Amino acid sequence: VSNITFSNGNTKAAGTGGAGINIGTGSFNGSLISSALRNNQSGANGGGINVGGGFNGSIRSNIHFDRNTSTGSGGGIYVGGNFTGSVEGVNGDVHFDSNHADVNGGGMYVGGDFGTVGGNNRTYATYFATNTAAGDGGGLYVGGNFNANIDAYTFIINNQAGGSGGGMYIAGNLQGHVKGFEVSNNVALGGSGGGTQVRGAGVHGG
Repeated sequence: VSNITFSNGNTKAAGTGGAGINIGTGSFNGSLISSALRNNQSGANGGGINVGGGFNGSIRSNIHFDRNTSTGSGGGIYVGGNFTGSVEGVNGDVHFDSNHADVNGGGMYVGGDFGTVGGNNRTYATYFATNTAAGDGGGLYVGGNFNANIDAYTFIINNQAGGSGGGMYIAGNLQGHVKGFEVSNNVALGGSGGGTQVRGAGVHGG
């Protein structure tokens, strides 16, 4: 999916997710490239995009999830299963800015693992900024392991969670390399990890 814009969608009355794109309980097999989802409001999971299954691809190159809201989890995007790709601004940054979730994952929610073991997945040139979640993971919530590298120009800034992990919440292990990224001015109002909360083991690698 490339070069599309979804804005001002509203599924709150219908009580369904994905006010921009709604895959339902299925999986998404492909990548999202050079696209924008702005000012969408969903009545369930995924303010901008709802994928009930896995997301088997990447989010890359000039992507904007801006000011989307969800009454469930995943203000910008909700992935119920594993996210097997990367989030990388190769030819233009990726932005998750000013999204909100009434449950977990203000910017992005992944119910399973982020990345695959040995898959060279990463976050790069990506902003999680000024997102909020009433629960855990103001910027990003990962329900499984984080198997990707957090590379240069990844910014997790000014996010807020009502629970734990103001910037990022990882329920499992953080198993990638971490280098050259910034976590600042994030707040966890009702739990621990103002910047990052990792419930499993810490960083594996350099």
